Amino acid sequence: HDNPQTLVRLWLHEGNRTFRDRLTSEKDIQEYDDTLAQLLRDRTALGDDIVLDEVLMTPNIWAPFGLDKEGNEGLQKDMESYDDLYKYLSVKLTEYNESNASMNLVLFEDAMQHICRICRVLHNPRGNALL
Repeated sequence: HDNPQTLVRLWLHEGNRTFRDRLTSEKDIQEYDDTLAQLLRDRTALGDDIVLDEVLMTPNIWAPFGLDKEGNEGLQKDMESYDDLYKYLSVKLTEYNESNASMNLVLFEDAMQHICRICRVLHNPRGNALL
């Protein structure tokens, strides 16, 4: 990824998937979020070219939907909005439905987040998840 701000957003996303997703109580989730925000506010670790508000923009969803230099899918891509994610997933769902039995999915925000999490796991070597 080509700039420090993008790298910090990806780092936040990976931290959320690795740690935050395993927390079960709202208190623990809030404490995790507060700790992360405080860490980012301590700008001694970050360069001056990183804008905190842009780093903390929501949604911070990354999925293996980007294209590499050869045009192959699989590169982690920052899905900047739910609209962009919805458009991408709708196209992929239409492609799937053209060649397989039709799946009529409703792509609401939580469903799209779970699809991205599942894709992330499946693109990792020996990836697994408890659904």
